[in-house]
Amino acid sequence: FEQARGGTLFLDEVAEMPMALQSKLLRVLQERTYFRLGGTELLEADVHIVAASNRPEPTLRDGSHMRPDLYFRLAQATLTLPPLRDRTEDLPALSEHVLARLEERFERGVRGLSLAALQQMKRYEWPGNVRELQNVLRTVYARTPPGELAMRRHLPPSLRSDDEPSVPEEEPTGDAEAPPASAPE
Repeated sequence: FEQARGGTLFLDEVAEMPMALQSKLLRVLQERTYFRLGGTELLEADVHIVAASNRPEPTLRDGSHMRPDLYFRLAQATLTLPPLRDRTEDLPALSEHVLARLEERFERGVRGLSLAALQQMKRYEWPGNVRELQNVLRTVYARTPPGELAMRRHLPPSLRSDDEPSVPEEEPTGDAEAPPASAPE
């Protein structure tokens, strides 16, 4: 709360917090004050809260995973994001973003995904959603030789099938000069 003062505090997987910690969080949200761990000075909690959970909304309200009073305190505006398997049209943009961040960090010159690789990724169910996509793209990035385009063969075996791609492997998903690129729809 102190580090986020005047800004936004993101609480990921808030429903996974132990109930005792949820009680303390609720008190801070209601009172807008807190004590530092081991401290004696009462501090103001001047933050906006954004909370996320992978649990279905009914289980957040019913008290099985989250205190209902905390849920209703946090749920002033809710947004339900469908799983990745239901929005494969987002794969090109998400992949481009993840690959660009990897390129910023490692500077290997990976030029993006081939259309065949992206096409294969769209056929996958993505049970791990965006976190699984990030892990797959880290693997793809590591398997792709520097300066080359990430091909279907660079995908982990769990994503590859014996089907022949309907798009040639050599075609980039966008401008070959701009790393990484996404596929046109």
